[in-house]
Amino acid sequence: MSKNFQNREPTEWVNSWLSHADCEGDRILLNGDSVTRGLRGKLEFYIKKWYKVDLFASSFAITDNLFWRNLQCFFNDEYKYQIIFINYNYHHGYIGEYAENEEVLQRLYQKLIYLCQSLCDRVIVMTGTSCMKPEHLEQLDEDVEYGIHMRNEIAKKAAENTGCVLFDLHHVMKQGFGINFRYVDHVHFENNAYFYIAYKMLVSLSILNKEKKEKAQTLIYRSLEIEKPTKSIVYLGKNVGRGRNEYQLFFLLKYFCQDIRIVAWAVTDGNNADKEICGIPVCEIEQLRDKKSLLIILANEQEEAKMRLTAEELGFNKIKSYNSMLSELFL
Repeated sequence: MSKNFQNREPTEWVNSWLSHADCEGDRILLNGDSVTRGLRGKLEFYIKKWYKVDLFASSFAITDNLFWRNLQCFFNDEYKYQIIFINYNYHHGYIGEYAENEEVLQRLYQKLIYLCQSLCDRVIVMTGTSCMKPEHLEQLDEDVEYGIHMRNEIAKKAAENTGCVLFDLHHVMKQGFGINFRYVDHVHFENNAYFYIAYKMLVSLSILNKEKKEKAQTLIYRSLEIEKPTKSIVYLGKNVGRGRNEYQLFFLLKYFCQDIRIVAWAVTDGNNADKEICGIPVCEIEQLRDKKSLLIILANEQEEAKMRLTAEELGFNKIKSYNSMLSELFL
């Protein structure tokens, strides 16, 4: 492994996070880089009734002794993990004598898996995502993609050799909803993308068992006063862009309450709104004909009363607050 200062980036960093460190309970660990760091809070949002989600992220190459020293310092006998995700060795470590040595990278990736398996019964390997050209964020950086592809193949082989489940994040973001999310720089996605990634992890990996999922569904139905499958119209409000709550709510309902069908996103002023969000059309609330459908208001406290009054004047009588629903669910 490398000890040469020249094999490091000008700035190396380590970022660790112990969520609710003052509490006992089941935990999940994400081991990765700054992309993984963007995912931590989004995943925890959906499962925090059952799991705390911790993070160990770093820029050090997997071939660097300081990566292993810092990781060993992070692990301790006070916090135990039910699941560990490995999303490492993709966006850093491209300089130095071992950067393209597949044999060395393969051996060290499997070493990382074995270390995690010694501490946790369920280890899941995640592939790395693409990088864009810094000057053209909609254009794939083909040179970097070659390295990402090589390291993804190493991760896939390591997962197979060690009996780990593979979550192919690279593939997830190349199809379906994944292709619609923008990059904010050459490495990182826009904030909303991480709600989608968290949703795909929940669906693909059965992080929550059937009993926990059904309990959450029951609580949501009770909060929204739903007794059977229903059409849901979500009212967003004035001057809405690509905000956090739209994606947060959409994937919350899509995962826990598949019977609920969102018909439209309704706004009071469509001038600055997207034409659709998550494939669901956006329209002005006056255009909606079905006033019997459930209306969920996403707004801050200041705007919610105004939105509710507008909806009531238009004839909606089944109106719920998203913020109130989250409070009742303790989310």
